[in-house]
Amino acid sequence: MKKIYIISCMLFLSCVAFGQQFPESSKPLFDGDQGNEKLNRYIYSQIGAEEDILSQIRKEEFLNDSIVGIVVIRFAIDVDGSVVDTEIFHKAHPILDKEVLRVFNSMPKWTPSFNQEKPVKMQMAHPVIFAPVKKPDND
Repeated sequence: MKKIYIISCMLFLSCVAFGQQFPESSKPLFDGDQGNEKLNRYIYSQIGAEEDILSQIRKEEFLNDSIVGIVVIRFAIDVDGSVVDTEIFHKAHPILDKEVLRVFNSMPKWTPSFNQEKPVKMQMAHPVIFAPVKKPDND
């Protein structure tokens, strides 16, 4: 009977300790934005900024829609707000994958995530969508 009582007390105390309400962690912010609007604007403004990525892809590949796809990048925002540990999680085309890595590796610092008022490293993922933009027919 004593064993059951001791185990019951231990379970109760462990539930009390782990059931405490801690302040919720904050998400990292890009340029103070709660959503992804500024992040997406930045990404798409930087795609091809250093070099013309379309010149690296054969024109017929692009026109035949063979490189349309979504690149999903995994990365972390470090305690100082820098983007680290970048890796392509879902690939679309080697040149596009490389360009997404370049954009994320050259990204300005974010506001880091905070847990109990201390900055913490947080893992994230983000999709980058590629689709050819076709010019309208001028009849």
